[in-house]
Amino acid sequence: MWLSSLGLFAIINQSVRRREREVAVRLAIGGTPREVLGRFVGDGLRLTVAGLMLGILASVGVTGLLQSLLFGVDRADVTTYAFVSTVLMASSTAAVWWPARRVTRVDLAATLRTH
Repeated sequence: MWLSSLGLFAIINQSVRRREREVAVRLAIGGTPREVLGRFVGDGLRLTVAGLMLGILASVGVTGLLQSLLFGVDRADVTTYAFVSTVLMASSTAAVWWPARRVTRVDLAATLRTH
């Protein structure tokens, strides 16, 4: 779980960093840092929620197969699903919020000039 959380953080962080120019343009045409940050966090969290839903459905299906092979495997272990989902949501939120916040605080002219 920690490895998947780290991988999720890295992928989303890189995705937001690739969009630095877009953030700079949005700020240059009059968007507030709060609006831009909210948009990026919302986009990232929608993607994460969709992935979590698909992952939970897939894990319930696979657990059904493993239940017959392993002793003590419960098909609907709500505590584990809730814990893993919470950790992945926290990782995703940090991965989106941190770089987007950093980009909204840089010099717009320098960002637009370098990209």
